[in-house]
Amino acid sequence: MKTTIKIALIAMIGISFGVRAQNETVNGNLTVKGSSSSRGASSIYSTEIGKTQFRISTNIQDAENAFLYNYNQDAKTFHTINFGGTHSLSSGITVLGNGDVGIGASSPASKLDIRGNLIIDSGNTPHIYTSHENIEKNKFLLLLNSPNYRSASRLKVGGLLISDTYSFANPDKNDLIVKGKVGIGTSSAKSKFQISGTPNDRILISNSAINFNTNSPKLSFFGYTYGDQITGPSLQKIHTASYGRGRLAIFQHGGADYSSEEEVMSILPDGNIGIGITEPKSKLDVNGSIVVKNGHNLSWGNKYGEGIPTIAGNTTSGLHFYPNGSTLGATMQILKDGKTKFMNNIAVLGKIESREVKVSNTPTADFVFEEDYSLPSLKSVDKYIKEKKHLPEIASAKKMKRDGVNIGNFQIQLLQKIEELTLYTIEQEKKIKALEEQTKEIKELKVLVNKLLEDKN
Repeated sequence: MKTTIKIALIAMIGISFGVRAQNETVNGNLTVKGSSSSRGASSIYSTEIGKTQFRISTNIQDAENAFLYNYNQDAKTFHTINFGGTHSLSSGITVLGNGDVGIGASSPASKLDIRGNLIIDSGNTPHIYTSHENIEKNKFLLLLNSPNYRSASRLKVGGLLISDTYSFANPDKNDLIVKGKVGIGTSSAKSKFQISGTPNDRILISNSAINFNTNSPKLSFFGYTYGDQITGPSLQKIHTASYGRGRLAIFQHGGADYSSEEEVMSILPDGNIGIGITEPKSKLDVNGSIVVKNGHNLSWGNKYGEGIPTIAGNTTSGLHFYPNGSTLGATMQILKDGKTKFMNNIAVLGKIESREVKVSNTPTADFVFEEDYSLPSLKSVDKYIKEKKHLPEIASAKKMKRDGVNIGNFQIQLLQKIEELTLYTIEQEKKIKALEEQTKEIKELKVLVNKLLEDKN
């Protein structure tokens, strides 16, 4: 840059004076003037040591004049080349002593500091290289078919090809189509689109008005294009309350022409999940059937192993109910043949209707038939009934109402009374037989007596 300016300076001085170009030493001001019609007046002057100005102008007030200004020669700062016709040091081209160049910047911060737009037009394929050699280096930017066409490609940084082939698909250049992988926050994308960041980073989807109290755009997964419909599942925030709150909705396409998009699952801000329902009233609200396959369990409550209620089942052992996890085992089983087994007490607040009730593993009242069993006399039973108003060893109606009835024990007690009644009946039968024999004998004696009396007469 300095060599070029020096040659230009010598050439212009030589042309203005009509002498050969050579080095000249001038003490004081040196002014070179051209004709007033040439619009090419030139001047060289020095105001003080260390500050030299070279100016080429038609008129110092002319908007088209130009000047070079060395602000501090001791600091080796070639400060301003101004082609705008003003003396403002904030405009024009500034070259610092360290080689930094500023365009529109009076204090450039890098080797090239441009404060404004940069237009590059080298046919249809302008290039920007960061290498000083005329070969492709590790860092370059190639703009392909721009600005005449709607595409650009090949951005390479640090030896890595960051992007390749961008296509702006419509005349307005609003669509961006990328052929290849896109990585955000990573230098090596592992998929078509990869975002790497910290746990606090977010991916934000908002509407164009950035109005959070409306529904958000949908995040759709492409399935198939059917007419104007793009089939496939979608995610969307449905506005439900202030401050941008809303439920997370999952949509699916259906119908014969795939034109109907229905919300199939919803998650509310309070954590309630609805399947087949948009306003779930509990943590899981299902409008439809639930199928648990492959022998898996359905559990809820506490952490597993700490008394969590569980329903387990398979095609072999049927359905098992564990009200307290594994600590008590299954308390009820519905077997594959339809039978139901209860391993503990069962309480029913209501009626039970059944064709058959079977009580097993219960002792009977056969002890009544043992020889050493003391059968109460009917006289004692009669006395007890008159006093207590119920059978011996049978609870009163008042106690049954208060405490309920143990069906198993009650059945044994009833069986005991039936067996006792059987013994009473047998005794009565024996007495009746004896009385019948006595009656027969009496009748026979009566006939004999009557015959004897007749014979005597």
